[in-house]
Amino acid sequence: MVKIPTTSSNADIKKALRQAKRRLKLFTNEISATSKVINKQVAEEVENEIRVNYDNFVNSLPHDHQDRSDTMINSYQTDRGCVVFARGSQVLYDEFGTGDMGMLFPHPDKSKYSLKPYNSGKHIKLSKDGSHYWVYYSN
Repeated sequence: MVKIPTTSSNADIKKALRQAKRRLKLFTNEISATSKVINKQVAEEVENEIRVNYDNFVNSLPHDHQDRSDTMINSYQTDRGCVVFARGSQVLYDEFGTGDMGMLFPHPDKSKYSLKPYNSGKHIKLSKDGSHYWVYYSN
């Protein structure tokens, strides 16, 4: 905490404010770094869950249908957060979130299933810049 005595001179007040500004910048950087670590951990957990579910599904198929050669499951960080994805002929998903990525790369068989349209649902919002985002409130 930065304390400014009531009998401080202007120079003392300016010095204390500069110190407070430096501490605030350090705190802001720490929050940003922590947020990136948390995002990465969540993405890795989601990636692992997808792998487990995919492996369980493929292992339940007859042996001659268990080809995983064209399937890729991965995650990576971006400036805006993390991306987790699965690609391949045996992959079909109902995107959780806005659906922006799904709209860019729709699965050719999406219409064969009763999946919601992209960017739909009560939690999807439109920002001032026209991009979609989602919110979910819990107790």
